[in-house]
Amino acid sequence: SVLTTGQRISVRNANMQIHRLGINSNSWKLLGYTISENAGDSYVADLTGYAINNAQLNNSDWFGKYAGTFVYGLIEANEAGTGDYVYDPDFMNDLLNDPEAMSNLHNSSRAIADEGRWEAGSIEFQNAFDSINTLLIPNGAKYINNTRFTHVEGQYNFKNEIRFFDLTIGANWRMYDLRSDGTLFPDSKSNPIRINEYGSYMQLSKKLIDYHLKILLSVRYDKTENFKGQFSPRLSGVYTVLNNHNFRASYQTGFNMPTSQDQYMDLDAISYRPIGGLQEFIDKYRVKEWSYALQSVNAFSESVVEGSPDPDLLVQYSGWSQLKPEHVQVLEVGYRGMFSKKFIIDAYY
Repeated sequence: SVLTTGQRISVRNANMQIHRLGINSNSWKLLGYTISENAGDSYVADLTGYAINNAQLNNSDWFGKYAGTFVYGLIEANEAGTGDYVYDPDFMNDLLNDPEAMSNLHNSSRAIADEGRWEAGSIEFQNAFDSINTLLIPNGAKYINNTRFTHVEGQYNFKNEIRFFDLTIGANWRMYDLRSDGTLFPDSKSNPIRINEYGSYMQLSKKLIDYHLKILLSVRYDKTENFKGQFSPRLSGVYTVLNNHNFRASYQTGFNMPTSQDQYMDLDAISYRPIGGLQEFIDKYRVKEWSYALQSVNAFSESVVEGSPDPDLLVQYSGWSQLKPEHVQVLEVGYRGMFSKKFIIDAYY
């Protein structure tokens, strides 16, 4: 298969295992499951293409041949158009704005630089392909992913002990075990990255007014290693009239923790490097120190093109905020009524 994320990944001989065990009784349940991955012979296709090209002719030499041919073509065109090798700015400006002339010059320059390039299917190409895809990133294109995920949860309902209202409590623990041998995350065989998360909740419900009104209150607390604990309460009520008309209202909160990749990604993708948002990566790559407001970068680029570079135009970006969970709050009121077997109205705000 092919997986498209930040890169194009060729998934080969990969496998995933899921094992689950649960025990249930009248008032309680226990559940545990684990998921393990093995990337097999998968590789990042972008890196494979880059490495094959570089093995045939390294980038410095390729761009040198291309640029030299391109510049020589401009000089020849200048001589042919003006009768002199001396640079003529007006002629050159017209030439550079001629799409057909530029396309022809680009194609001829690339043809020179591409001389001897290995064609797909050739022995040289296949040997390079096989070699590169057995070497781990960053020396090759193969990556390791033996990541594991374990989750255990339990729940107890007090229906046998409490009659006045319904009470349920529960808790869970999960662990992300990141194992990429340093190809995707900054881990190693002797030092995998483990993220532990804990959570607990309580839910209380009660029927009132001759069972016409049902109130539900719940609160949940979750804690993961790299972020503060999160409370997410919820309160809802449903009032039923004549069995077929329901009025409802609810207030609830929710959160979304940054994923393991959001936190720990560290991949050399050649033209860019996706990294996690934890402070350790901000410090390691001096992100804040080397980030500038886009508008100021554009202004500096223009000064370079105009021949008078002005570094004072660069303004450091200051809109940083710490990586943290996303939050949402929802307040809803609604109505649902069944007037016949074929006519139902459902509306909410």
